[in-house]
Amino acid sequence: MKKLIGFLAFWVLTLVVMGQGETERKISVIGQSRGQFYADQLQNPIADSVTAPKMNSGNVLADLGLKIQVNKTMEVLGMVRIRNDYGGFWGSGVSFDVRQLSVRGLIGNAVRYSLGDINYKMSPFTLWNNGQEWSESSAQIFKDQLGVLNYDHFYNADHSWRQQGASADGGFVFSKGIQELMWGVFSSRVKTTDFGNVPDRVFSGISIDAKVREGINVAYHYANLWDLQGTANSNTAFRNPVHTVALSLSKLTGVIQHEVQVETGMSNRWVMNSTDYIKKSGKFVHGVYKILWPEQRWSWQVTLNRVEAEFRSPGAQSRRLNPKAALSAFQRTGNDQSLRSLNLLDLMRESNLYNLQLQTELGAYLPYYDNITPYGVATPNRQGMEVMVGGKSKDKKFSWNVSRAAYQETRGEGTLEPRKFERARFQCEGTVAQWGAQSLNVQTELRSDKTQRVLDAPIPSTDLKTNCVVVGLDLSINKKWHALMGTQYVRYLGNDIVPTVSYNGDITNFTEQSWNGKEWMNAFGLKYVFSEKSFLTVQNNHWTGSNVNSNMPNYQWKQWMVLYQMNF
Repeated sequence: MKKLIGFLAFWVLTLVVMGQGETERKISVIGQSRGQFYADQLQNPIADSVTAPKMNSGNVLADLGLKIQVNKTMEVLGMVRIRNDYGGFWGSGVSFDVRQLSVRGLIGNAVRYSLGDINYKMSPFTLWNNGQEWSESSAQIFKDQLGVLNYDHFYNADHSWRQQGASADGGFVFSKGIQELMWGVFSSRVKTTDFGNVPDRVFSGISIDAKVREGINVAYHYANLWDLQGTANSNTAFRNPVHTVALSLSKLTGVIQHEVQVETGMSNRWVMNSTDYIKKSGKFVHGVYKILWPEQRWSWQVTLNRVEAEFRSPGAQSRRLNPKAALSAFQRTGNDQSLRSLNLLDLMRESNLYNLQLQTELGAYLPYYDNITPYGVATPNRQGMEVMVGGKSKDKKFSWNVSRAAYQETRGEGTLEPRKFERARFQCEGTVAQWGAQSLNVQTELRSDKTQRVLDAPIPSTDLKTNCVVVGLDLSINKKWHALMGTQYVRYLGNDIVPTVSYNGDITNFTEQSWNGKEWMNAFGLKYVFSEKSFLTVQNNHWTGSNVNSNMPNYQWKQWMVLYQMNF
């Protein structure tokens, strides 16, 4: 019933807007149409008479949106999703949802505003949507499936979060003193009241960016996740404000560009009218110094970062991936129907694993995938430095970089001795050969992570190592046909002491966990590009893995995937 009401409300709003009588009204249709099909086969080395070894799934959907230019200063956008899952006949598997509804406009040629569904970002410490594990370094053949997940969950390349609320921004130009002053405000609803003990939860923010003069910018950001008192029977109210100040400097010395970026701030976190929740505060400081040679043929960057253990910023530390969510493909295997742990293939296709909303607590993560920066650059209890050197070819078709990072905890967890972290990474991407209309693009990443802490008995020491290799090939046969290949290998070995955290962020216990496993995913396929907005790809993925610490057998997973996508 709620979906039907939302569907009708969208079209009523559309008719009302169209009936306003504007002679210069412009209407355009936007959206995406997609068909996706999976043919999966699970090969279990142990006899399994319960789990079906093969599974077919998929869907066909269309996102139909109307963008209505009501007048010169107002635009209305509404989008409805029509989806039919594989196996649904004669409308039995069809669903309707209002995917997007927003109004944008301009007031007095000075203030831009947005109402409804908005995409918003601030800084990496206030409101920033960090990429999920292995997503940014995946080969092109894997990114086609990841692109479907990112589109469905509104994960954009600019790291913005999809919010439901309102925003406004504008600017001023001055003849004296500072040159420009840009400002922005927004407020969105994170959680609705249950008319009992759960109040409305709101996320609000303010941004002010001043251009002092050419090459010098100063910015202030404020973000707060807070409960609206009076919307529930309980008089307690959560508060988590974050204040940051940023400075950006840019100067050209000869032909070399120098850039300095510094951001620092603090967070406070408490519950009003509660004696159980102790107020906690945390600070951070982050600085980047970058040198760019002409045309970025060479670049050098050093990053210093310190984030205290009590720093909390829901807008920056909310995770996309929830590894504890239920899987849909082969969720239980074996005659005993034991739960299957997620793997690299699940990360590309399982929509249930991904989060659409900001979180008040630090979300769960898998240490053997990323134990150093699971919450991005704003990961709490970290301090250290990273140095990166990179460059581009003369024709700018090939780029590379190598980096080395060393971090440690700002304070030990359960002991005075902090854990120490190391990360070494090499990345390269671009065209390595070209023969007329044909070209070969290569993407490579090598990454090595290490976590260590040496302690005397009886407290166990920490020693966890993770190595990753990614290789992707894209052979462009002509402007239409592409032959794709990719491989991703992850090897992890070691142990760590994982803390158990209460609802208010206090560590209540520790659990020693050990990991000894590896995952290997290979893929090949063909891709036909109809235009810049439409393509068809057929891929075969083969996953193998083992985990000594799991009771799961070393199964194999083979998958055929067909994806047709058209944007309009």
